[in-house]
Formats: sequence, structure tokens, C-alpha cells
Amino acid sequence: MPMFAPIPAEQLEALRREDCTAIYNVMKLQGLADSAAYSGPELRCLFPDLPLPIVGYAMTSEWTAGETGAVNADYLDWMEHMEAAPGPKISVMSDIGAQPGRGGIVGDGMIAEYTAFGCVGTVVGGSVMDIRPMSALGAPVWATGIVPAYDQLRMTAFGRSVAIGPLTIENGDILMADEGGVIRIARAAVPVILRGMAAFRELERSVAAVSRRPGLTAAQLRAWYAENEPEFLGDEET
Repeated sequence: MPMFAPIPAEQLEALRREDCTAIYNVMKLQGLADSAAYSGPELRCLFPDLPLPIVGYAMTSEWTAGETGAVNADYLDWMEHMEAAPGPKISVMSDIGAQPGRGGIVGDGMIAEYTAFGCVGTVVGGSVMDIRPMSALGAPVWATGIVPAYDQLRMTAFGRSVAIGPLTIENGDILMADEGGVIRIARAAVPVILRGMAAFRELERSVAAVSRRPGLTAAQLRAWYAENEPEFLGDEET
């Protein structure tokens, strides 16, 4: 499987100093928005008290649970691929079975293994189990469900494109995740996003200052939007 090229570590660290919503807002301002690049409400941050956000390269895999005769690929092949990949990494697991989420596809032991191979977190399109011991690992996890058990757990493939709700992820994609969810960031977009952060933060400061203005009127707020975000004013009649 071809290995992806990492981007400069300082760029990843600069992303990590922001938050997912701010980064995606800059993507919109720069014409880089992609509706398949952010997670839906079904994906939850399980341990929001851990240091967040995380940023890393996606290590994708597909799983089934509770299906007799399902494809059973070599799990350690994925570990070897993960070990060889540049970090930081984020393990991504997608339940592609007939009843996705019914059985757990990852527990605390597997999360510990991913951490040992350089993963800074795990994104699960499916259910996790062992939630109590998992919470003690200090490893951030996002999942669409929690269950107490699993049956006939199988990894069917790794390194392929996966979908977690509306979010699509390719192996090696840059992911960023915090309390609000997960976003995917195109490699070529990273320098553009970082250059655009200052202007976005200034826009935030500007609207905050207007909102705190004593005696603020709707007309004053309308004037701000007309100058800065006219799309909120609706379409003009012709």
C-alpha cells in the first residue's frame, strides 16, 4: 500500500492551536468548504475532558461484528501499516456490517495498541465497548455508539476510503477532532487555512465588539452584516 507524504510538523501544530469550527469557517471563507469534510451529529466525543483538539493522519479500517462467515483480514497487517506510517496518527474504524453499531468493534485493549503505534486518538463509525477501562487510558475517542459487548469481531479491510455518517475519509487524510466533532482537511489547503486564520479571528473580534456596543440597534447590526457577511441579509428583490 503506498505511503502518504507528511506535511511539516509545525503546520500540524498550528492547526492544533485552533478549533474545528474555526478551521472550517476559514475553509468556507477561502472557498474550500466541503460538506463531506465534517462529521454529523451521530458522532460523539466520548471523553471531552481530555486535552483537545487532536490532529493527525487517518489510519482507516473496516469492521463487522456478529456476522458468521464475514471476511477476516489479518489485523496485524494493519498494525504493521500503522507502525510504518508517519505520525501523529488517528485510527479510524468503520462498521460496515448488516447491523452497524449492534456489536462493539473496539475496546480498551485495542485503543491501547493504537496508542502504542503513535495514534493520538480514535474515530469510530460504530460502537465501542469497555467504556469504563477505556476512559482510564487518556486517549480521545469519538464514536457513534456504546454497547457492553461484541460478537465475532472481524476486520474486513484497511487502508480504503470509509464513511462515518456524512464524513468521508481516505487513508492518510489529515483529520482534526475536538468536542464538536471531526473535520477532514486537504493537504494543499493547510497553508491557505493558516494564512487566513488572522483575518477570521479579526472578524470574530469585530462582531463581538458590535454585539457589546451600548444601545445596539438592529440597524447598526444590519450595517455590520452588510459590510462583513452580506449572505445573512437574504436575497434582494429585483
